Amino acid sequence: MNKITKLLLATSIATLPSMAGVFVGLDYNTGDDFSAESTAESGYAFDTNEITLSGYTISLGSGSIDSSIFEVYYSSQSTEGEHVYSIFNRYAEYIYSSDTYSEIGLNYRPYWKVSGDLHWYLDMGLAYGSSDSLSASSFALSDNTISCAALKLGAGISYIIADQFELNVGYRYSYNTWADVEIYDSNYNTDTISTTSSGGGIYLGMNIWFGNASSDYSSNNNSKRELEKNQDETLYDTPEDNLVESAEEVF
Repeated sequence: MNKITKLLLATSIATLPSMAGVFVGLDYNTGDDFSAESTAESGYAFDTNEITLSGYTISLGSGSIDSSIFEVYYSSQSTEGEHVYSIFNRYAEYIYSSDTYSEIGLNYRPYWKVSGDLHWYLDMGLAYGSSDSLSASSFALSDNTISCAALKLGAGISYIIADQFELNVGYRYSYNTWADVEIYDSNYNTDTISTTSSGGGIYLGMNIWFGNASSDYSSNNNSKRELEKNQDETLYDTPEDNLVESAEEVF
């Protein structure tokens, strides 16, 4: 486990006890569109390539929908397409060339109430990701696994369907800066490649809370139950009932 991953985990675990409630979450996204672009130290520029990511994200967090949450997450994405570049009149595959892109990160989410149990929120996060890289033709790469740092931004809506269940739908954007990679061929020609990628898509998710997701939801439900109880008591508290009670008191 590298230093960045350890730091993310340690920060998250240290933060959880100091916040209100705890939850686990699962998000699913399909068809996130990303584009990648590389430049070479020698001055070569490469065409932008399109990549599609689909997968899931699991999270552990703490906080309250009444204000904000803080979460640590792990994401596993299957990739369609790869970032292919050309140099020295040959071609090579670069990032996203494996079947899976994985990521671990931290996310901060403030909430604002819209109406009733409906809220909207913003997402702001940092992440560390990695992807296998493959070489083609007579290329060789200095690293078989390429890592990146990612900035995450997004927004969405949240609906509380029960005391412990929260449904989310939102859009998440990511900007990734990949580690430089040195390439070389059989003639010992070398070059250094720098790459960035960006994109995003819509996701659906659910958070399961250990405790109430929102104090407002709990209060509203308590008020509803109290109203129903009062209505039930009123329904059976008729003039005939009062007459019977008075007669019983006389005798």
